[in-house]
Amino acid sequence: MQNKLKTEISIHGRVPAPFSKQKITAMIREILAQAKIDAQSIGLSFAGQAKMQTYNRAYRKKNKPTDVLSFAYAPRRKSEGLEGDIIICPAYVKQDIKNSDTPFTEQMKRLLVHGVLHLAGMDHAKEADAKKMFTKQEKILRTL
Repeated sequence: MQNKLKTEISIHGRVPAPFSKQKITAMIREILAQAKIDAQSIGLSFAGQAKMQTYNRAYRKKNKPTDVLSFAYAPRRKSEGLEGDIIICPAYVKQDIKNSDTPFTEQMKRLLVHGVLHLAGMDHAKEADAKKMFTKQEKILRTL
């Protein structure tokens, strides 16, 4: 499915190597297509651990850094598609995968998919929802 809307994608902060703004923009567009999501605008920011901890404390009441946060905004009209922001902390990701076999690039892509799915309303608070979300996440990840 092709996104019916021309999604505006903005990227802020230092893009971690080996990614580029162009590559990330293309991945976001592919994620939207694979997930069959219409989006008006998506903002992606990269933050350091201290800034991520500040956001996590302010919005989730957890005083520690995290890997990804998503903030969906209600569209003005249904036809306008979703709008939202994703924040990823590359330093946290590098630390988090240190004792695993997961490459940094794969985990960053996974978090990008994860963030977009959250913007679309998916969640993993309940086991059944988690299974559905993570299955879809990994399926999309394999296409990137």
